[in-house]
Amino acid sequence: MSAWGYGDARKYESSNPQHIKIRSLNIGRQNDDTILINTMQIFGVDPLDPISVKKGLEIGRKEAPLIVDFLKKNYDEFAGLQYAGTANELYVRESRHIYGEYRLTLADVMENRDHWDAIGYGSYDIDIQSTSVGNPGTIMLSPIQYGVPFRSLVPLKVDGLLVVGRAASFDTIPHGSARVVPLGMAEGEAAGAAVKLAYIHKESFRELSTSEERASELRKMLENQGMDLKVHRFEQPDYMEHKDYKGLLAAASMYMTSGNYNNDGWELDKGMNPERFLSKLKRMQAMFPEAYTGSADQALANMENAVTLPLTLDQAAYMLCLAMGSSETETSLEQALAQLQTQNFISADTLAGITDKNNLTNGDAFMLIRDVVEYYSGVVFD
Repeated sequence: MSAWGYGDARKYESSNPQHIKIRSLNIGRQNDDTILINTMQIFGVDPLDPISVKKGLEIGRKEAPLIVDFLKKNYDEFAGLQYAGTANELYVRESRHIYGEYRLTLADVMENRDHWDAIGYGSYDIDIQSTSVGNPGTIMLSPIQYGVPFRSLVPLKVDGLLVVGRAASFDTIPHGSARVVPLGMAEGEAAGAAVKLAYIHKESFRELSTSEERASELRKMLENQGMDLKVHRFEQPDYMEHKDYKGLLAAASMYMTSGNYNNDGWELDKGMNPERFLSKLKRMQAMFPEAYTGSADQALANMENAVTLPLTLDQAAYMLCLAMGSSETETSLEQALAQLQTQNFISADTLAGITDKNNLTNGDAFMLIRDVVEYYSGVVFD
């Protein structure tokens, strides 16, 4: 009833390459022997704008028969396909999330955390799809088991409402795992049980969300209804044992690195180069544009082989200062590190963990970025 694969289908040449490409095929056979094919990706659609959504549908419906023709010509098993049409709505993976009494973070998923009020458990890969034609998407990591708290269903500023599924209180990256339908079903069942619990005790959802006693009652109700809320025993992931794990967590939370399906793609001990470090700083600036108003590009202006040369500690500090808004007249390659230390933007522990100051690793670089983001921007990933 289900099939997936056909990775070389990505070679399809779109008639509208700025807005459409296709990915590997996800195929579902229905009971009437028709099949659904999930493959088309449409970019540049604002899901909060009805006009943009309508335009996206029009673009997709124009392209769909062309994709069917491509499959018929390139795969024997699809030769007899007859195009039947498209869905009535766009599949929008993500637009907005509420801010709830608890916000599910990447740390929760990376560390396979349980919660005292967990009402369901996830384990799906953090699967970040393409957001543009040039972005292939990412498998961030594969968790083992993490809990979704009831608090993540309770909005901070709206009473009498529970929000389940993709709009619940999740950060964007962990949402790449928590978005899946089975977990959304568990949240929906928990919300229904919470309504009954709130009625029995004459309490608001917010009051329920602050009570460990009520959380225990809710979990027992769900277990009596057949839900499995047991936490399995497993070893801590290897990446958490690395000396630069805190830097890794910050970098992954800012979408600077990924571990792939086997959680082994972080390459924390691999050497960092100036050009790649610049790309990380640009990502940092994209996330916090008000805090990082400068440009580190000038640090590489006269540098040859920025892709092959190792990144030094002095270069990293200089580039960080430039990204923070310092000009070349206000700081220099030789002064930058001392300036960051004087302002307590780099911790002594991070510097002590750097083995070779003339050849920084990815882990070293992530720790430097983590420190600046925390001590300069006031943002902590934990």
